[in-house]
Formats: sequence, C-alpha cells, structure tokens
Amino acid sequence: AWDSDNDGDYDAAAIDEDFDGLFDLWLFDTNNNGVTDLYAVDTNEDGVEDFYAYDGDENGVAELYYADTNADGFIDFYGEDLDENGVLEFYAADSNFDGTVDFWAWDTDQNGAADVWLLDANFDGFPETWLADTNGDGAPDYGWIDSNIDGEVDLIVIDSDFNGAVDIVTGK
Repeated sequence: AWDSDNDGDYDAAAIDEDFDGLFDLWLFDTNNNGVTDLYAVDTNEDGVEDFYAYDGDENGVAELYYADTNADGFIDFYGEDLDENGVLEFYAADSNFDGTVDFWAWDTDQNGAADVWLLDANFDGFPETWLADTNGDGAPDYGWIDSNIDGEVDLIVIDSDFNGAVDIVTGK
C-alpha cells in the first residue's frame, strides 16, 4: 500500500489474489479522502491492469467501466451504469482496435439488452448505420443507413411485424 501524501490514508494498494507474484487487483483513492474510488484488475495475469471500474460517488458501486480487451495497452471498451443498478445504460467499443470508437449502444429500457445501436462499419470515425429494437425482443426492427456519410439517410429498413425479416425498405 502507498500513502503518497503521508496523511495516514492509503492512496493505493495492490493485491496478489492468487499468490503467483503478480498483482491482480489495484485499489486507488484518487481524491485522497480515504475511500477507494478506482479499481483496476489484471484479468489475463500478464502483470498489466486491463479492466477498470470507477466509483465517482464512492458508495461502493461503480458507474464507469473501461477495458483493454486485447491487452495492447489501449482502452477499447467503455461502459456507463449511471443509476448504479448493475445494468449498463451505454457502452462504446473500438472493435478493430485502431484507436477510434466504431460501435455505440444504449439500453434505454434497462432490461440488460441494448436497444439502440450506432455503427461505423467503414471505420472512418463517423457512424453511418443506426438500428433500434422498438419491441424489446433484442433484435433490431428499425434502422437507417447514410452510406455516403453526407448527412442524409439513404436507406430505411423496417421489420414491421417483428418476425426478424425486413419487410419495408425505402431509400433514395
């Protein structure tokens, strides 16, 4: 444990949970008030933390989550649970690990499954596809595509009877 300002409250602690000589869990008090508010975990046991949880209001439940899923040293997943109910309301990911977010999702009805998605399929930093699950079955049934990224929708697709097949397509 470390007390960087010698106030008697530890600012950081590291724990080797499996006694292999590598720290698995780090606990941080980022604002020096004596309460842990940032947790870091080494999930793949390579000696480098790759999952983080931040508890900004210090009530013991994290609101923000970050992860380095491919162990390259860069965050490629971000999630928010702002109402602290254990269900992420929002998350974003860098699916091709190029340093730019290309996938966004929201769980607007708080059922544990995303119901709105934005996709950047060509990885240029601008989402061109929007999908929504309007009936809560976990499958998109409405969406639009701006294929040339000119700010105008080129194609709208709708599964009006919620059977998993698109039955209405409109476009220019």
